[in-house]
Amino acid sequence: MNENDLEQLLKADLSPHFYRQYASMFQFYVDTNDKGIFRTLDRAGHCLFQMVMHIDRQEDDQESNMSISLDLHLESILLLNEVFGPSHSFWQDFRRAQTLYSRRNHYEKRCARFPSLDHYRQLAISRAAMASVALDALSHLAKDQNHWHLLKRSHEKFVEAFQLYDDCSDFKEDFEKDQFNWANHRYTSQYAQVPDAAHFFRSTLFNELMLEVIDLLRAAQHLIKPLGNSHYTEMLSEFKASVRRTLDN
Repeated sequence: MNENDLEQLLKADLSPHFYRQYASMFQFYVDTNDKGIFRTLDRAGHCLFQMVMHIDRQEDDQESNMSISLDLHLESILLLNEVFGPSHSFWQDFRRAQTLYSRRNHYEKRCARFPSLDHYRQLAISRAAMASVALDALSHLAKDQNHWHLLKRSHEKFVEAFQLYDDCSDFKEDFEKDQFNWANHRYTSQYAQVPDAAHFFRSTLFNELMLEVIDLLRAAQHLIKPLGNSHYTEMLSEFKASVRRTLDN
């Protein structure tokens, strides 16, 4: 993939805008105002996000071109290397994130066999492991490591909330693809029938799960409330308001 093709691929992304500027959401919490670092980390994060999206499509047999994922992965490493040299301790975090992401299918199979909230949390965190690279990178520039620990815990709550929201949104699609979905699991446990999307979105279960998403977002906000407002706190508030509107409608 040449540079123009890569640029077109990233520009065509219709995902939520914060995926384009993931590192910048946390700029408030670090000790540098170097805009160049954030531009580089934002682009690296966007490449990693797109890589994950293409891998998902490959695993769903909707795409067969593995080279796109490899090119995006390589581009992200080249960008990250501009900020962190090859011997920097950041790369230990990067390898750890890659290892966790590579185990997502293992966690999915375990959830299918032994569904529990703890297993589901591990699955959600593994699926979002490459997003955590932005926090791992910025933690090396953090103002306070104790505060950064709170931020990482908050981010895990956000990841859980986003995964649960996504499971509700993809209720029908995940059932048809035979992918583990917590909303599907809760539906079959509660109603003892094949998942029915029309019934699910009218059910008390759907409302209950949306309230669980709001509770997770509220927990994410509470953890970092002492740290002050940032683009990340704004994103959490906007997400929570969007979920609330879904409930009200």
